Amino acid sequence: MRREGLNLLLYFWVVGYCTGCGHVVGSSLIGNLRSYQSIEQVRGSLTSAGFADGWKEQKVAVDPKDRRPQHDFVTLAGPFEDLGCRGALTLTFFNDRLMVAEFVPEKGASYLESIAQRIKNIPQSPQQQVPIEDRISFGYYREPAGNLRFRWEDMHLTKEWRDWVQKYS
Repeated sequence: MRREGLNLLLYFWVVGYCTGCGHVVGSSLIGNLRSYQSIEQVRGSLTSAGFADGWKEQKVAVDPKDRRPQHDFVTLAGPFEDLGCRGALTLTFFNDRLMVAEFVPEKGASYLESIAQRIKNIPQSPQQQVPIEDRISFGYYREPAGNLRFRWEDMHLTKEWRDWVQKYS
């Protein structure tokens, strides 16, 4: 009985600590990438998966003289392969946390069939964004050139960004 009480106390301490420190594990996006990963963590994952080369980085940040809170966007774009389909992956980070992943596979129809096996409530048609996890929405879009673009978005980070814009713009 005493041991169970100690285990219960330890459990609540761990939950309280993790909640209080703001530690967020993130949710699955594409491949082994998770929302809330830092740029450094994502680069490590990409390197481990064999995609170290060919990435371009673009950064938009608040001027250091600006009195508003941090509001940095970094975009990484490069070659990627998921579910056997090669393509171009674009990752968007908000304040060094992975917020959005967009993948344009070379063979969009084939990828759509494969991703439908992984994501059970996939949208029935393009232009629809649906929740697939507690915090992740997913959708796919047909681009003007006919390519399909698949998008995963952490809705909590997007809300944080929109709240920032509403408060400080």
